[in-house]
Amino acid sequence: MVKLRTMQKNKVHAELATRWIKYYRDPFTEEGKNYLRPLSIDAINDYLDTIEFLNRKVRELDEKVKKVVESEKYAKIPMTVPGISYYSAHANLFKLEQNTTGIYLSHIFKTELCHPGT
Repeated sequence: MVKLRTMQKNKVHAELATRWIKYYRDPFTEEGKNYLRPLSIDAINDYLDTIEFLNRKVRELDEKVKKVVESEKYAKIPMTVPGISYYSAHANLFKLEQNTTGIYLSHIFKTELCHPGT
């Protein structure tokens, strides 16, 4: 969904460039959307609607992943490593649970982070 949202944002930039409209700020902030909507360009308004929809869905999925990770006791171990997000912890949790459990889980995770492919 994030990739699709980026594609929609690129289309907005392309529509603006096609019409020689220069907006030097971020067009996807509230201020930017308030500037773009009154231009009454149907394509841009459609893209903005899609971007807002995707933003809502991404937030919903983030919350679901966060709840799942917080409910797993082994997910807290990888998240002690700086830079590990809920997504990384969730992905590596299932990978590592198949190999081992407990304290050794933390050791394997840190080793894979520092030396990918070992």
